[in-house]
Amino acid sequence: EKWPYLVNELVRVLKPGGFVEFSEPSKLFDLGPATQHFHDAEVEIFEKQGLDDDIYEHLDGYVQNQGQLENIKKEVKPCHYGIKSNNIKLSEVAIRNFVTAYA
Repeated sequence: EKWPYLVNELVRVLKPGGFVEFSEPSKLFDLGPATQHFHDAEVEIFEKQGLDDDIYEHLDGYVQNQGQLENIKKEVKPCHYGIKSNNIKLSEVAIRNFVTAYA
C-alpha cells in the first residue's frame, strides 16, 4: 500500500500555505453492456496487480490520518455520460479520459 507514503511525500515537499488536490474517479454505476465489459476488465486488472480500485473511498482516510494537513475537504461531482448527462462539458472530459484509459 503506497498511498500513505505518497500522501506523506506530498506533504513533505509542500510549501507552507500550499495545497494538495486529488482527483480520483469513483466506481461506475448504471452501466450499459459495453461499458460494463470494460469496467469488469479494469477491476480484474487492478486485482491482479494488487491495486486499489476503490481508492476514491479510502483516500480521505489516508489524508486525515496523515496528521499535518488542515482544512481537508472532499467534493464529489457526479458525472453522467450521454443522455443522462447534466453537465455536457464534464461528460466530454470524462468520456475522453475513459477512451484514453482504454486506448
